[in-house]
Amino acid sequence: MKEKKIFSEISEEVKRLFQNNSNKDKSLKKKFKDFLKVAEEKHDINAIGTINYYLALLNYNLGYRTMVLPYALKASSIFTQTEDYDMLARSYNILGIAYLAQENYQMALASYRMVYQTITNHKVKTITKDIINNNIAECYYQMGDYKKSTKMFEKCFSGAIKDQDYLGIGIYGINLSECYGEVKQFDKAIDVLNKIEEIVDKIDRGTIASGFYARYAVIAYAMNNIELGNKYADKTYEEVKETDDTYELHRDFEKIAHEQIKNHDYDRADKFAQILLDYSKSTGHTIDKIIAYRVQADYYKTIEDVNNAYKYYIVLNKLYIKQQHETNEMQLAIQKSIDKTNKEVIELVKAVKDKELASKLEPFTKLLNRKGLLEATNEFLNSAKSTGKKVGSIFIDIDYFKEYNDTYGHPKGDVIIKTIAQTCLKYETNRIKFARYGGDEFLGVILGAKDIEIETIAKSIAKDIKDLNLIHDASPFNRITLSIGIVNFKIIETENTTILDIINYSDKALYYSKKMGRNTIYKYAEDNLDSEGKNDPYIKIKF
Repeated sequence: MKEKKIFSEISEEVKRLFQNNSNKDKSLKKKFKDFLKVAEEKHDINAIGTINYYLALLNYNLGYRTMVLPYALKASSIFTQTEDYDMLARSYNILGIAYLAQENYQMALASYRMVYQTITNHKVKTITKDIINNNIAECYYQMGDYKKSTKMFEKCFSGAIKDQDYLGIGIYGINLSECYGEVKQFDKAIDVLNKIEEIVDKIDRGTIASGFYARYAVIAYAMNNIELGNKYADKTYEEVKETDDTYELHRDFEKIAHEQIKNHDYDRADKFAQILLDYSKSTGHTIDKIIAYRVQADYYKTIEDVNNAYKYYIVLNKLYIKQQHETNEMQLAIQKSIDKTNKEVIELVKAVKDKELASKLEPFTKLLNRKGLLEATNEFLNSAKSTGKKVGSIFIDIDYFKEYNDTYGHPKGDVIIKTIAQTCLKYETNRIKFARYGGDEFLGVILGAKDIEIETIAKSIAKDIKDLNLIHDASPFNRITLSIGIVNFKIIETENTTILDIINYSDKALYYSKKMGRNTIYKYAEDNLDSEGKNDPYIKIKF
């Protein structure tokens, strides 16, 4: 319990730090990695997944978009192994964002579909279907399927208006207007943008306002309404000139700059061109350079500065070749990263399962301890209630074991205990589990077996020990023997049967076996009748 509390605190601390530092604190990366080391040392799979998720999100928000994928991959792979469906949905969402940032739209689409499937099947509330539909629509848009993306954006936008979700109206409306603009349905685009303008002041997110202004400028220029385009371009620049990360707006900035260059409005164009150029220098990303240099080349071409235009086109050609090379490398790196992550997660899950299993086993005999027995029994009982199967039990006691220890000493008595345990382990399966219940007592629980099967297992264990001919001079049988009690009964959903009931019934049979002289097996069956028709719950099993 202590470990769970520790890692719950670590996960909560990671969330708190992320939320309270405006998501831009570079020092958080080191803190998160320190937490990750501790979580990995303890093999705490949920904490490891949570920290990887926030490292992915932090890298994205810091602009390190090429570093998002490895953390997002690991987080989604880890949470696939758990029942934390909230974090699974979040992890696949950031994975989709990572793929989208690298323009890998097919993989992004597959990731977003996994989010949708998770939130639908497991009723996750932290991510809405509209958010995921918006992300899926963005993939279709980038792949050129404007009909499908428009339909999805329209549905999201209508839902946001109905729910008075101002942030949703802004996000979905901006995307929808872009789709309308792409197919030259400018009236529809303007209508959507006017609805956003009515509520833009109510949106507590700066990039939405600048994104709205930029989109309005793009649509206005496309309609050849230069005055309206300039108005919203100026508003865009005023909104973003103090913004650290303008990455999500660069496609619109490029369109705005091209239109302004075409209109010979070089002062306005230079503002957006400089934002793009500065950003490309700060990130060094090929795609950021391509966007910035396209604007520069267009400018020099328009003013008929052939030499400078030629220089930028030469650089652009090299950048396109480099981008294609990077795309190929990225695809290979993604596959390697997926393979590596899968291998690491498999090893991690194995380590966690080994640790969990070790906590349920008694080190001396390798049989289940009380904790493991309780979990196994509860699992069997729950299964039996839903399927109508029987749950059985085999209770074993070593005959005259105290006398054996007194005669031969405890070290040799320990050998006998291990021998019985090893014999029980021979018969373990997914539906048959044995535990060391006490000093010389062993308890087996069995799911879905017929009476004859349980009787056969009990007889086989007793016979195996008898055949070993382990000398015991202090026993009337002159060798180690077992007394065994068994029970098998059907569990119905309305019954409140617990492990104590199972133990109680099988203990009655064991007690009767010992009472009848030991070295015997008795089954307890409440509805059994003897030869005279009288109730006799104890049935002797011959072996």
